[in-house]
Parts: sequence; C-alpha cells; structure tokens
Amino acid sequence: MLPRSTHTRTDREAGAASRAAGPREIQRLIGRSLRAVTDLGALGERQIRIDCDVLQADGGTRTAGITGSYVALRRALEGLVSAGKLPGLPLTDSVAAISCGVYTRRRGARP
Repeated sequence: MLPRSTHTRTDREAGAASRAAGPREIQRLIGRSLRAVTDLGALGERQIRIDCDVLQADGGTRTAGITGSYVALRRALEGLVSAGKLPGLPLTDSVAAISCGVYTRRRGARP
C-alpha cells in the first residue's frame, strides 16, 4: 500500500468476501501485533473484536492502527479485570508503532 492511498473517506465494504487486499493486510498486521503481547491462555475462551476506522489514509495509517488498537485492547481488558471476569491483565508487554520515511543524503551534502 502506498502512502496517501485515498484523499476522501471511502465506505467500508459490506462483506468479508468483498474486502480489498489493503484492509485485510492492515487487519492481519494489527492482529499479529496484538496477539504477540497477549497471553491467550490467560484470556481464556474469549474473543475481543477491535474496530478501527481510518478517517484519512496516509503514511501513518498502519502505525496509528496498531497503537490505537493496543490502547483499545488494554482498556477492554482493564474493564474485564475490574468486573472480576479476569484475575489480572493477560498482557505480556505493550506495543506501539512508528512510521518513518526514507532519508537520502544529497550528494555532496555534509552529514
């Protein structure tokens, strides 16, 4: 996916079968990032769904999705702990993402 993939907000596709490759790629990336820091055994037989809307797609869409989804996951888990449904947070670590561009030094320029 390229930065600035859309200039206007596009509607989400209705069915999973009609989803484009871009949203699926981001969905898998976010899912892997969150599962990497979650003790799934301690979570038990629960499914947590996190919905992420991209208001304006640009170069930081994936990173914002990962960081925001982690915050949403943590808040959801804290709610389960405070309700007594989990004995403690089943998180093994935190996750956040950053985006950076490619820096090319101009020829003859000083570092």
